[in-house]
Amino acid sequence: MALPCLAMLMMVIGQVSAAVATHQTLNNAAREGARLSTVPGEYGNVTDVQNRVLAYAAAHGITLSAANVTVNQNLFVPQVGGICSIAAPCLKASRVGVTYQYPLDLLLGKTLQLGTVVEMRNLY
Repeated sequence: MALPCLAMLMMVIGQVSAAVATHQTLNNAAREGARLSTVPGEYGNVTDVQNRVLAYAAAHGITLSAANVTVNQNLFVPQVGGICSIAAPCLKASRVGVTYQYPLDLLLGKTLQLGTVVEMRNLY
């Protein structure tokens, strides 16, 4: 009687663990894109950033499209105190976001919306 409950528990743990691992991979992919986006030069354009994110995700078994990756290289963030002023001007930053529909095949046959956003200060 306990065996079916134990089997179901193991399936749930496996599915949740795989979803957490996928989310961590998406976070790392967004971090790679943001890192590239902050560097001045010819490789920091939006297309190159998206391609870096897609390549990182693909190398870890996640298939994304360019529509899943958002890049904003003209973000302004305050340095201190939450407001921009003459004494503390805003810094230019980049924001890279990644979204993904994770399939929950074993349990529900539905999908789980995973996403992450990374911001880094531009070096230019």
